Amino acid sequence: MRTLVKGLGGWCAGLLAFTGVLATEGYREPVREGPFRMEITRVIEGYRYDIRFLEGPAGRGATRFRLSNVHTPAIYTDQECEKPLGYEAKAFVEGFIKGRRLKARDVRRGRDTRSWVGRIEVEGEDLAQALLQAGLAVPYHDSWRNPARRSWSCEETIPTEVIEGLERNSGS
Repeated sequence: MRTLVKGLGGWCAGLLAFTGVLATEGYREPVREGPFRMEITRVIEGYRYDIRFLEGPAGRGATRFRLSNVHTPAIYTDQECEKPLGYEAKAFVEGFIKGRRLKARDVRRGRDTRSWVGRIEVEGEDLAQALLQAGLAVPYHDSWRNPARRSWSCEETIPTEVIEGLERNSGS
């Protein structure tokens, strides 16, 4: 009986120590710097992808990935003004990565632990910077300390050449 109680005491102490780590406010999985070879299997939106790590933190399985430092217009939204720009951002990313080698950097688990967050390099070029330069993204700081949700304002400044390109493609 004494051994059983002793064993349960150790188990309870371990459980309390583990829950203390999880309950610590602001606990964040450490960033894995990389670079990790990867491929994008599907572009969902300009900043969200289904990827497969060829090496690195998630083994070789498919998973969800978000860019950590930008936000692009969404395709799956109720704002009608946002959807055309969302499709433009998605097409831009698909064209930018096509046939090129990709690497993930500064990778960590996101707020939703089923997805990964980080930066993507496309043969040395930062994908987020390319989206910002094209006017298809706004800066965003993805952190557990940042309570702001990712959202796109239809009043965002969009370069005239992007708007003209959208008008040409829609036939207006």
